[in-house]
Amino acid sequence: MVSLENVFPQGKVSLVGLPFTPFQRTQGIPPVNLELIPKLAEIARKVEVDTLIIGGTTDEFTSLSLTERMEIARTWRKCIRKGMSPKLILHTGGDCLQDSQQLAFLASELEMDAVLVSVPCKCLCPDIETLISCLKLALAPCSQLPAFYYHFPRVFHDDYLPPAALFQRIRNACPSIVGAKISGISDMTSIEAACALPDFGVIQTGTTQLKPAACKGARAWVCYLWEVNIAKQSTLPLDELQKGEKDKQLEVLGILRSTVCGRNAAYKKERGNYCIVADKAFMSCWTGIDIGPCRLPLPEFSEDMTDLKEELTRKEAILSLD
Repeated sequence: MVSLENVFPQGKVSLVGLPFTPFQRTQGIPPVNLELIPKLAEIARKVEVDTLIIGGTTDEFTSLSLTERMEIARTWRKCIRKGMSPKLILHTGGDCLQDSQQLAFLASELEMDAVLVSVPCKCLCPDIETLISCLKLALAPCSQLPAFYYHFPRVFHDDYLPPAALFQRIRNACPSIVGAKISGISDMTSIEAACALPDFGVIQTGTTQLKPAACKGARAWVCYLWEVNIAKQSTLPLDELQKGEKDKQLEVLGILRSTVCGRNAAYKKERGNYCIVADKAFMSCWTGIDIGPCRLPLPEFSEDMTDLKEELTRKEAILSLD
């Protein structure tokens, strides 16, 4: 039987890391740098994140071919075997349902811990019935695995109903869907209602709002790997930290997000609507591993982030990997 508990145990807020997709620095379209995935896996183990979502979830899955996404999945599974930590959730969604099915079949073959499924974002589903039909087709090859629906209204335009009602309809039609990853929704009342659904796990994004995570019922929160150190403290039940300690943790977390996100916002304003350029640059600075550029031919983020890395390390916002 498909179980949410096998992915996110009840009684804690699990942390879900986004490791980025590494690319080589070459002329033309940069190829995926599979050789760096073992290093990223080692970092994920070092920071002790609970789970990873792999397969291009940081705005880059649409730029990856099916072959590349399958190679990425196989490489991660070679690095982190079934039963090892962290758990692996493979992102299988995409515009082509046949691709989604092949990725779902691969997830089953590789015994992934779960899958993250999204609906086509180019050919938008006109209604909830079409959405459900797409989900059934996409998940058919991995019906024995727990699945999480990727709810991102700004991208997928899937706000047919309030989140709780939408998820209930989807869960009733697709029994393997045990939860949803929510992005781009700031209405905490809607999120709280979704979190209250029985036997349904919400993965919430936006680590600047980790304080509500501990009291609103989210099963898991998404964070970049450099955020795990501070996020571990921020997701503890409120009564496990004294108020002063909690406020300090949240303040440092706010500094972390505002500094890196502020750089992304400036880049976005200057060069267009793409927001992970500074994130990838900071990941390279923090790890000492050049994870390469974005797949799209965007101007790179040239600012030196070494001082920011050192400041955040001193404040224990990020773990030193030196």
